[in-house]
Amino acid sequence: MPARVTSLTIQGTGTLEELLGTTAVRVYLDVDEDGVVGGDDVELGSGTYDADDGAADVTIVNADLLPGNPRKWLVTYDLAIAATLGATFEARIEAASDATAELLLAPGIIPVAGPPD
Repeated sequence: MPARVTSLTIQGTGTLEELLGTTAVRVYLDVDEDGVVGGDDVELGSGTYDADDGAADVTIVNADLLPGNPRKWLVTYDLAIAATLGATFEARIEAASDATAELLLAPGIIPVAGPPD
């Protein structure tokens, strides 16, 4: 059944201080599936970290998933000037509960009827 992803919670970890070292976390649809953000790729949402090694809640838009049609997404950081040279960072979606989605019903599956006679 088709689904629409509406949010992701991305956990930050590493030696980078996320509050000082990043200005945004972005999620892209990797349209050309080359693993690099480019001209054809579509930004699905962005967010910011709430603490060092904390979570960034990203509201996702225009992200409908169809069965049998896997999609590749990219997570990127906008690094701040205050980011420490040589710091490491990692973005993770740790659990299924970190993604929120709603099922989409295909037209014609549920019959529409008026009020009872």
